Amino acid sequence: MNESDHFVLDTHLDPRCGIYDSYPSERPDYYDQCGPSAPLRGILRNPLNRPNFGNGSPHAVGHENIGDRKCHAADAIIRACTAELISVIITVFISLHTESALTEHHLSFLQRIALLSLIDASLVLVFISAFKTVHMSPVISLAQLFAMTTSWFLCILLCLTEVIASIAAVFLYSLLKTVPSTSLATVNQDVKTDWLRAIYILVILQFCGATMVVMSNLMITSRQGGKHVYVGVMTGSPLCLFASILISSFLSLTKSTVRWNPLQSLAISVFFTYTSEHTPWSSHAFFWMGALGGSMFACFLYRLFFAPEDKRLTNCCCTPTSPQPV
Repeated sequence: MNESDHFVLDTHLDPRCGIYDSYPSERPDYYDQCGPSAPLRGILRNPLNRPNFGNGSPHAVGHENIGDRKCHAADAIIRACTAELISVIITVFISLHTESALTEHHLSFLQRIALLSLIDASLVLVFISAFKTVHMSPVISLAQLFAMTTSWFLCILLCLTEVIASIAAVFLYSLLKTVPSTSLATVNQDVKTDWLRAIYILVILQFCGATMVVMSNLMITSRQGGKHVYVGVMTGSPLCLFASILISSFLSLTKSTVRWNPLQSLAISVFFTYTSEHTPWSSHAFFWMGALGGSMFACFLYRLFFAPEDKRLTNCCCTPTSPQPV
């Protein structure tokens, strides 16, 4: 700025009018404009919007936010795993007791599998309505993983929790009562049907049942949480999940002793392997083929048609266009 210029850069804070000016002009007489009774105002007119750094350090807020995010993430993981542990232990324990009681009372085959299916669906309805985040089965956890509704390491933790909880429930039940050998995973082979054909029918039935269960679960859950730690929370009505589990268990029990969730059969096989010389693992993989296949098929359908737009597979084929200037 040259001295020949006929203006001054004035910075003036009027203590009476609260006016902060920095203009290339002469200083006006603000006292005449505002008057002697003008209120006093500061430079920052809204003190509620001023940042609070706690101890005065500009980095205190950043460290505090990081600490809060870690605490919230740890809390979400602990709550989800605890809810899964409680739900699976109680569900497997009640299922074993119910199956043993129905076997002792000599009910007919259709009555027994109908009651077992109803109890399975009711237990899942109770816990998913109470906790909102439980999966109850690795079949659902795997689908939640590929549907990007639950974070990958939380899905792994939930799967481990489900396996440990189911095995613990079987061992706890064995302390009170003998675990019936009829609970082992077996195929109900008809006289007119050979074993291989019975396996095919069982896999197809479990595939259809798992597709219904997983699709119902994905449709009523939505992703909630942070960027790295998020979980699928039930936001819709669980009646569709109740009905799908009821049908899936009934279909599977018509051809085997395995219900909609093969996790219980896995825990019983581990128990009998530990307590006796019997090794019930010869055909155990067949009871997971239909469930896992149906889970992946339902997850593919969900990601293809029913997922949110930013998670839908069809968006991968579309090239995003840049906005045109107006």
